[in-house]
Amino acid sequence: MRINSKRLKEDFSSYIQEFENSTRASFAFWKTGEKSNPEALFKTVYPIFVLLESLYDDGYLVDPSQRIILEEALRRDDKKAILGGLRRLQASNPKKNALLIAGIKKRIFTPYYHELYSDAMLLLNQYYSNNYRGCYLAVRCILEDFYRHVYYLDHKSEFELANSVASEHALGINVQKLREYLSIVPTLCELKNIGEDFSILADTNKENDAPRAHLHALNNELYKEACAHVHASKSSYMNHFAKNSELVYDPEKSEKLLDFVKRVMNLIMLSLILVHYEQFGKLNDFEKSCVLDGFPPEKKPGLRRFLKL
Repeated sequence: MRINSKRLKEDFSSYIQEFENSTRASFAFWKTGEKSNPEALFKTVYPIFVLLESLYDDGYLVDPSQRIILEEALRRDDKKAILGGLRRLQASNPKKNALLIAGIKKRIFTPYYHELYSDAMLLLNQYYSNNYRGCYLAVRCILEDFYRHVYYLDHKSEFELANSVASEHALGINVQKLREYLSIVPTLCELKNIGEDFSILADTNKENDAPRAHLHALNNELYKEACAHVHASKSSYMNHFAKNSELVYDPEKSEKLLDFVKRVMNLIMLSLILVHYEQFGKLNDFEKSCVLDGFPPEKKPGLRRFLKL
């Protein structure tokens, strides 16, 4: 034991030193401009940080009592009350009542909403450490954070059970069930009719065109791709490094990852906007523009039409 203990300490010291040197080399690479457009991934991820922080801002919360009034007016088809309810809904601001704010946030946010921020940061850290497989692991976490956020918004009792006396496995909750749930959530149902360019599929799938996938199918495709890298089902999905100094920038892997992350971020941001549409509508123009800048310019017209912006 003494011999092994001594060896372990020496190897740990060697590992820490190499890790420090490797990290320093990565920082130098990204900071000194050896790579053109070094902020590319940060620019891709930045809009979701803006969206997450803005939606959580107290000033953009909607008083649920105003929504209840509007829903009742709609049931009665009281046009005057409907118009008044719409105005009050947009103007409602509960920020002066701390208890009401806390209650609203518990109703419309989950811990997984905040974990989206954490795992997006993890993605950046892995990328700028040149750990590409680690990036796909972070992306899979981001996708699963989103799935759980949407599911547990409508399943408060299951959330309490899964975080206390039971487990998701015991409750029959798995990732496939979470992904399938997205297709029946009222706020996300329209994603079945929209392609990745945000155009309506019925308007673009002409008789001689190959059928295009809707956004729910895209979600499944992206999750499958992330999992393939995590499980390293092919040699090309592996990192193939035996020491930290071998974690170096790979142009081909970097570009492939950037394209993948853009597609994931666009899908999640659109979905978050739909799930929290009333709050998004209250964001100021600067915040909205920062979020929309995360979408490709050629797709923005279709996106604006879909979101009625």
